[in-house]
Amino acid sequence: MKYYLYICLLYLFFGCASQGYPTGGPIDNTGPAVIKIYPDNQSRLLPEDKIIISFDELINPITIVNAIQIFPENNFSYKISGKKIIISPENKWINSNILKIKLSRYISDYQNNFMSSPIELFYFNSFSKPN
Repeated sequence: MKYYLYICLLYLFFGCASQGYPTGGPIDNTGPAVIKIYPDNQSRLLPEDKIIISFDELINPITIVNAIQIFPENNFSYKISGKKIIISPENKWINSNILKIKLSRYISDYQNNFMSSPIELFYFNSFSKPN
């Protein structure tokens, strides 16, 4: 009787769990999308400000290498932190009326899905916005 109870308990604990691998969910077919930009596009940019672009999913750091262009030419550095790209000037942003930042659409997630379109950001160094 003692062994019968022991076998029933073993069957109860080890026989109830589902055996096999989890399905993993739906396939990811969409590229990363921008959900927030700080400071806001078309706002005033201070000489030491960092530009933070947040995405809705993790981005592949390898695809960022040649994906950022800044006009007029500026020495800048970037850092990828999970879902964010942080762009900062080496010293200060060049003092011009307009600073244009272009992100290529070839930024991808880890499943090699690219963004749907490129991103252009405009920042102003003066208090008045040019037309």
